[in-house]
Amino acid sequence: MKFLSGERYFYSINKKLKKYSYLNKNINCDILIIGGGINGAILNYHLSKKYDVVLVEKSRIGANLTSMATALLEYQLDSFKTDLESNLTTDEIVSCYKLGLNSIDKIEKIVKKLKNTCHFNKRPTLIFSNSEKDKKEMYEEYLFRKNNGFDCEFITKENNPFIKMTSV
Repeated sequence: MKFLSGERYFYSINKKLKKYSYLNKNINCDILIIGGGINGAILNYHLSKKYDVVLVEKSRIGANLTSMATALLEYQLDSFKTDLESNLTTDEIVSCYKLGLNSIDKIEKIVKKLKNTCHFNKRPTLIFSNSEKDKKEMYEEYLFRKNNGFDCEFITKENNPFIKMTSV
């Protein structure tokens, strides 16, 4: 695994990260969350509605790995259906995709409810390959998603709206 160094983009554009006081006494809680990145923050948001939750972070909230992330949330997994079906049923794969879409919808609702200024925007996703070898697998994935109720389309050289727009 390779690691790159440099300035963290989201940290550099948001210099006003809130600093919380250090935990310097014993406390009691129902649930302790260690880590104030995106996962810890979402977990804290949901669990604190029903439990006494404390979130601790060794640095500033959202300033470590979360500040280096791409900030892209996608409903799809890193693998296509053909890779997943050796371990999951069709219903389980569809459920994973739906859970991903549902999660993005929930995050959007949280952002709106909290009137957050995090620049959340839904955007369409494009899976692209220049390889003829990948075309068959991508078409199978498209059919799988389309046949299971996902809003998608398969773009080829013949029906590509971007080629028509740029060829003028």
